[in-house]
Amino acid sequence: MGKSRPPIPEKVQSELLYINDMTCCICHRRSKPVVIHHIDGNRSNNSIDNLAVLCNDHHDLVHSKRSLTKNLTPHVLKKYKEHWELYNKNRVKIQTSPLQSKTGIEKILFEFEIRKTAYEILSLSEVNQNDLEEKLEYLNTINTLEGYTKEILQTIENISFVIAADDYKAAIIAGNLYNYAGFLWIGPSEISLTKEYKDDLFKIVEILRIIGSFSSEFNKNNDVIDNVLFSLDFLADISIVYDQIDLAKKIVDGLEKIIERGKIDLKKNDKFNQSITEINDFILQFKKRINKKKPKWDFKEQVKNIKRKENPTYV
Repeated sequence: MGKSRPPIPEKVQSELLYINDMTCCICHRRSKPVVIHHIDGNRSNNSIDNLAVLCNDHHDLVHSKRSLTKNLTPHVLKKYKEHWELYNKNRVKIQTSPLQSKTGIEKILFEFEIRKTAYEILSLSEVNQNDLEEKLEYLNTINTLEGYTKEILQTIENISFVIAADDYKAAIIAGNLYNYAGFLWIGPSEISLTKEYKDDLFKIVEILRIIGSFSSEFNKNNDVIDNVLFSLDFLADISIVYDQIDLAKKIVDGLEKIIERGKIDLKKNDKFNQSITEINDFILQFKKRINKKKPKWDFKEQVKNIKRKENPTYV
C-alpha cells in the first residue's frame, strides 16, 4: 500500500481561508462553496504558498484537459491567488478612508492622493523597501476597490523615466504592474474586452517597455528585465485567452525593443545576458502557445514584419 498523503494542517487551512475571505481567488463569488487546491499538483506540499482557494467550478477547470481552459496553468493560478490575497489584505485601508466617491471633491482628492503617493515613491531610497511596498499596495488597493486604474497608470507613466533610472524602484514597480491588468476569468475567447480595459493593458505594456528599454540600454540590470518579463507574461496570457492580436503585437514589439537596446558584447555567463536570452526564448514560446491554441487570427501573418534575429550575436 502507498503512503497516505499528509492532511493540510488545521492552522494552515484556517489562515488560508481567512486571507482569501473564504472565497474563490478567481471568481470571488461568496455564494459558492470552496475547496483547497494544491497548485503544483503535489498533495503532500501543504505550504500555504502552494494552496489556492477555489470554488468547485474553477477547481474542475484547473483539472480540465479541454483546450479552452488549458491556459489556467499553475503559473497563472498563482498570480490570481497572489492578487486576490493582496486585495483582501489591504481593503480595510481604503474602506476606512473618507475617499469613497468618483464625483466632485472626492474625485479630486483621490487623484491628488494618487499623485502624492507617486511622488513619495520617487523620494524613497533603497533602504525604505517596506515603505515602497506599502505605497504600491496602497495604489493597488485604490485601483481594486475604487477603479482609478487609468489615473494610476497615467501617473506611473509620467514618472516612468525617473523610475527607470533607479534599478531598485524599477525592478519592484515592474514586477507590480501586472496587478493593474485586473481580475479576469479564464473563459471563452468570444468574451469581448471593453475599449477602456484594452487601453489600460496597452498602457501597462508601454510603461514596461520604457522601464525595460532604459535598463537594457544603460543600467544592464537583470532584476529589472526579469520583472518586466514577469508582468508581460501575465498580459501575454490575457492576449492568448481573449484573442487580442493588437495586445500580442504590442508585447512582442516591446520585448523586441528591449532586446535591441541590450545589444552589447557580453560574456555568456553574465546575468544580464541571461535575462536577454530569456526574453528571446519567451518570444519563441509565446508564438508556440498561440499557434497551439489556434486562435481566430493568424499570429505569424500579423507579426511577420517584426524583425527579430533568431540567434542574436550578442548572446
